[in-house]
Amino acid sequence: MSKWAYVKQFTKSIIITGMLVTGSINTLSKKWQNDTSSKGIHGIEQQFDQPWTQTLFMYSGEALCLIAYFFVLLNLRKNERKALEDDYEKFKDNQEVITSLPNSYQSTNKSKLNVNDDLHPDEIDLDIDKTPKNYFWNKYPHLKPFLFLMTGFMDLFGTSLSAIGLVYTPASIYQMLRGSIIVFSGILSIIFLKRKLFAFNWLGMAVTIFGLVLVGLSSFFDPNQSGTGATSTQVLVGNILVIVAQLFSACQFIIEEVFIKKHKFHSLQVVGSEGSWGVIMMIFFVLPICYFIPGNQYGHYEFSINGFVMIFNSWLLIILIVVYIVSIAFYNFFGLLVAKELTTVHRTFIDTCRTVVVWGVQVFVYYVISESYGQRWDVWSWLQLAGFFFLVLGTFIYNGILKIPKLFYPTKEDQEKENQKVG
Repeated sequence: MSKWAYVKQFTKSIIITGMLVTGSINTLSKKWQNDTSSKGIHGIEQQFDQPWTQTLFMYSGEALCLIAYFFVLLNLRKNERKALEDDYEKFKDNQEVITSLPNSYQSTNKSKLNVNDDLHPDEIDLDIDKTPKNYFWNKYPHLKPFLFLMTGFMDLFGTSLSAIGLVYTPASIYQMLRGSIIVFSGILSIIFLKRKLFAFNWLGMAVTIFGLVLVGLSSFFDPNQSGTGATSTQVLVGNILVIVAQLFSACQFIIEEVFIKKHKFHSLQVVGSEGSWGVIMMIFFVLPICYFIPGNQYGHYEFSINGFVMIFNSWLLIILIVVYIVSIAFYNFFGLLVAKELTTVHRTFIDTCRTVVVWGVQVFVYYVISESYGQRWDVWSWLQLAGFFFLVLGTFIYNGILKIPKLFYPTKEDQEKENQKVG
């Protein structure tokens, strides 16, 4: 193996590890926020039950991707300017050659060149937007920032419902239930992207649904796996909310796929713009609405001011939230690299390992560090393990990683034709 091959393999390992670690930290830090107690606005010790405020933190992490996108644009502009300067130097060299030729020959060639001798690269307007000019937002550029408002709404509902469900759901089960996004994405891709699903796709979805049922039953029969004190009904509602959230997330991913593949938006621009819109929606609309809706947080559905007081009164909450925000930013960054450099096999492998890591860390924390932050292993955990097995099996079948005899599998050419429907 050549030196370059070793470097490339090492880079892939870094990307996979980075996405696995940041994704696991994302789930764990969010769950541990819910398990942490702190003094609120009236000095009363209480658990940090602030799912909508957590959504604001999530959007803040996504918005950080715009910083990375800014540096991408700077690098692109720098490279284009360098290329122009190189071309300009070559042109100057050609001018010197022409000058050394007879005057009649110079005149003939200069007229053919049809260039301005005084032109300098600094005077050239660099248009780094490669989007074709006939798109709607190029005709109406003032509407361009509103493109990501729709996916921002989808992200809002998906993340918030997941956050509410996570309050009553163990982190490992929450991570497994997110596998239901395969089912929703598959169905929505038929409706909106006009894709064709084959028999192995439908079989994978069926196996995935069976695994989801087993995982949900394990949490229903043992509602206090994570020590939250939730009832079976609350756990069931939490599971349903997590699954419904995946419907919104699937809608978001379908629209994002159109943005990225068809309309050539940069992934960091998409994520960062969604995060920016999300921060605006949370601060000016959602959190004020949660304040005025009656509830059990000092008469409010969610009292975010009380939540921020709890944060400032607990170093642990501050650390968990900072880690959560940073992990979201880096998770999206590594996700971009995985989509660009690796394959569906790698993505599936990462998602599978992420669930194992989250579950393993939760069990370790429960028995070694603190029962308040972990998840115990009991008889129903075996049912959860069986459900996890079928979730992984369904994912592998759906993505064509595990091929079933007698079933038809499309060629790469067929897959490219399907992608062209989007691109």
